[in-house]
Formats: sequence, structure tokens, C-alpha cells
Amino acid sequence: VFLAGDVFNQNVYTMNFDGSNLHNLTNTGTKFKHESPNWSPDGKKIIFASDRDTNGASEIYTMNADGTDVRRITNDAVIHKPLVAWSPNGTKIAFVGTTPAADIYVVDPDGSKMQNLTNDTTGNISGFEPNWSPDGARILFGTSGGVHANGLNFHINVMNADGSGVQELIPENVGDSRYYNSSWSPDGARVLFIQEFDDGIYTMDEDGTNVVNVTKGTIGAATAGPPDWQPVSALTNDGMWHIKGNATGGDCYSIGTWDSPTKTCTLTQDLNQGIIIDSDGIVLDGNGRTITGNNTGSGAYLSGRAG
Repeated sequence: VFLAGDVFNQNVYTMNFDGSNLHNLTNTGTKFKHESPNWSPDGKKIIFASDRDTNGASEIYTMNADGTDVRRITNDAVIHKPLVAWSPNGTKIAFVGTTPAADIYVVDPDGSKMQNLTNDTTGNISGFEPNWSPDGARILFGTSGGVHANGLNFHINVMNADGSGVQELIPENVGDSRYYNSSWSPDGARVLFIQEFDDGIYTMDEDGTNVVNVTKGTIGAATAGPPDWQPVSALTNDGMWHIKGNATGGDCYSIGTWDSPTKTCTLTQDLNQGIIIDSDGIVLDGNGRTITGNNTGSGAYLSGRAG
């Protein structure tokens, strides 16, 4: 899924990875600005921001993968920056709204249960760039505060998915400047981010410790970004996917979505490798997908576990 058009008229398109089967999903025949398209974790829905109903103010919409059943799920949200993000299990959508400040909100995909997680009433820019952890339990986000020689400082923060437990991640040995474009590593243990007016791209532990400058001054930070982690195949030497009861569900993050509280791994793709359940109490939701296992046929294999 991608955007195409000019600054006044952008539409959401899909195509196959080889460039075939191109479709304009939001071709309304009128100049509207559609932004930030994003697949749902199961690949059945697309979320996007648009001013199609609001005379220039962006709201959030969902639609089927073929462009049908377009539904507006926010009203008067006044999207500060049209960046929207599905939670890994697809049950929540995070976005930045401005009423009155730039706060981080979450809402269900049907538009219900909207919640302001940061709730800044000062009118300052208090939140931007929400980014879900792989297990959906936490959200990275940026805030502005203080003044740097080159303008406002931008900081990286983390909070629980319900808005509690806010922690500012300020790497002590990086300096007071602008940190942004943060993203989680696939296992949720590290955070990647940019330090502007300094040496570029850094990583740190999820609690803000163990900061590493990974570019070491080889590029200019002001032109770096946004960086992203390479997805890593989690297949072990036995050629099987191992589902475990940890933060990411073991290999679940590579083959589906993981709900940590219920220990549920929901498949989002067909597999030609087997699955081994390595922990107790795991729920494997096939979600209509096909599993063709190694050597012994189809299915999932229990490794002496209960549940």
C-alpha cells in the first residue's frame, strides 16, 4: 500500500510486489488529501487519514483491502500529524490529535472507546510518532520540551498501552538535543532512534540505558532517517517456528500477532514450516491459515506442554 499524487491530491494505492495489479482505492474524483495508509496486522483492512469530509482537517478512516466499506472512525479529532499505527493484535489504533494539544490517542477500529493517553491541557506539542511495542503492551512516543540552540528539544518516551507508567528515555551520554524517529527492535528489547545535530543513528535498551552510536559520525544526523529494523527470520536450526510465553511470543512476531495477556498467537500468513509450542498456556489461533509442517505433515506440535 502506498500514496501517489501531488500535494493537493493524494490517493491510496495497492499493487503486487512486482508492480502488477495496481489499484487506486480512494479515487473520489475530487481533490482530497489521503495520508498515512497502514495495513491491519491480518492484512484485511487499511487505515488512512483524509480530509475528504472535513474541508482540510484530517480524520481517520478504515476500508477493506479492496477499497470497499470506507468508514470514518474519528470525528473532530483534528489530526496533528497524519500518522496512525495499528496495535500488533489489531484491536487498537494509535494516532496524534490536537484538542487542544498534540496528544497520543487510541481508538478501537470501529471508532469506539477513544482515549487520550497523554492528555496535555497546556496547548504545547506533547506527543508525536506513536509506535507500538511488538507485544502491544507499550507505546513509544515523542514529546517536545526545553530549548536547544537549534530550536525545541524533542525527547523519546515510553508508556503502557493504557497511558500509565510514562517514562522519559533520555540517554545521558548523548546530550540534550533532538531525539525522534524511534522504533522497537523485533524482539522489543532495543529502541532505534535519531539524534539530530549530533552523530546520527543510535540504539538503546528499552529502559534508555546502554546507548550505542551505530553510525559513529559517518553520516550527518540532520539527513538521517527514518531508520528501521530489518525483520529477522526467527527459524531455528530445526526449521520450525517456536511459540513461547515471552514478550513477543517467541517466533510469533514473525508469523502472526501476539497478545501477551492471553498468550495468544494469531497467524497472519500461511506456513510451509511446522510450529512447536514451547511454553505452557499458549493459545494458537489459526485464523483460517494453512500450516504445512516439516517431514511429518501438517499441524502444530506440542513440546511436552500443557495448555
